[in-house]
Amino acid sequence: MTEKEREKKIFGISDEIIERCVRCGSCRTVCPVFNVTHEEPSVARGKIFLANMINQGKVELDKEAAEFFNLCATCLRCAELC
Repeated sequence: MTEKEREKKIFGISDEIIERCVRCGSCRTVCPVFNVTHEEPSVARGKIFLANMINQGKVELDKEAAEFFNLCATCLRCAELC
């Protein structure tokens, strides 16, 4: 398994999910984590964007970037809207 495949498996964000996101931002309106942090990478759209940048090699998967993937209440409100 390549490093890229490992990252995708860990984060569960495939190219299909990246391509499906239309970046509308609706997930921001219902995300309890975003309502506290007000940081784009803490919401689904931000995580998808960050995963895409990591997959393209434009952003390093460092500790700070990895922490954003752990910021999730797992309420799935974002998925209900998307």
